[in-house]
Amino acid sequence: MDGWLVMFAVNFIIVFLRSYQTQVVIGGGYLVAFLISNCMGAAIIINTMFIIDVGWGGLVPLSLGGSFGVISSMFIYRKRNKNKSRRKHD
Repeated sequence: MDGWLVMFAVNFIIVFLRSYQTQVVIGGGYLVAFLISNCMGAAIIINTMFIIDVGWGGLVPLSLGGSFGVISSMFIYRKRNKNKSRRKHD
């Protein structure tokens, strides 16, 4: 069970960072994009180690971690950049 929680957390971090990085790159944030890439590399290595250990049993925590990670990233990015001009999505 502890392994599942770690897999959830690590995949949450990976997807959060990927999503946030995409939004930062679109906004032209070079330094932040550079730093996020380094963090993503470390998180991917950790995640791969857990996947090798757990196998297919980690599918649910990985999926849920990614889902919550992307939604959280979008929310936080928009909250931090609400005063900047941006295209409105319907």
